[in-house]
Amino acid sequence: MSVGLRISLRVTFRFIPLILYWSIPNKWGMIGGCLLAVGILIKDLWFSEITPMNLYLSLYFVVVNLLYFALSVQWVFNFRHVLSYLALGIFCLGISLYR
Repeated sequence: MSVGLRISLRVTFRFIPLILYWSIPNKWGMIGGCLLAVGILIKDLWFSEITPMNLYLSLYFVVVNLLYFALSVQWVFNFRHVLSYLALGIFCLGISLYR
């Protein structure tokens, strides 16, 4: 497998929690996205391949799930698409300013 294809698949794999979060319109999308993001983070920690995107997405999913399930903040679920797009935008802006 070529290096370019391997990097492309790795980046695509990082977006699977968000795709799951966007495509399942109930609480299972939130739970599944969080579990996948944290699972990918654990895998990355295990193989020492930690990426800023994975850290950020894991933190985002943990915070959103805590707000919704522990504190019963309903608007987090109602505006999950807007919040996730805003979070991705802030991440991209931060990465571009950092580099």
